[in-house]
Amino acid sequence: MNISFVLDVAIALIFIYLILSLLASEIQELLATVLQWRAAHLKKSIEIMLTGGEGTKNAHQVKEIVQELYDNPLIKNISQESKEGVEAWLRHLIRSIVIFGRKSHQITLKGNEPSYMPSETFATTLLERLNLPQLAQNMTDSQPPEND
Repeated sequence: MNISFVLDVAIALIFIYLILSLLASEIQELLATVLQWRAAHLKKSIEIMLTGGEGTKNAHQVKEIVQELYDNPLIKNISQESKEGVEAWLRHLIRSIVIFGRKSHQITLKGNEPSYMPSETFATTLLERLNLPQLAQNMTDSQPPEND
């Protein structure tokens, strides 16, 4: 056996491995984008963060608060949903297949939720929704004056 033949086979195997790993990575990215896995994970993580863990009593109220957060224009305009073209068609097709295979109450996404939310936007929206600045103002106004 010639050393150049072994070297050629090794290089070919390395390139095949690299090409297949790149292809697998791109397929996973396409599925994550089309099925909105990141958006679903972000929404579920916000719900868990606001409830203080899964299985708490106020989970229904928190889901309403999270939905109100997602309905806020600051967050609603973050999403870069494709409304036309091949990506929109493919997303609609795959979501239809997924919805057909699952119970409808398990699908919580509408299809336009962001998969990333800047921390400043989230904090501003949450403070606005909880009305904390007004609450803080009311608390400082209602405190009795200090006696010196």
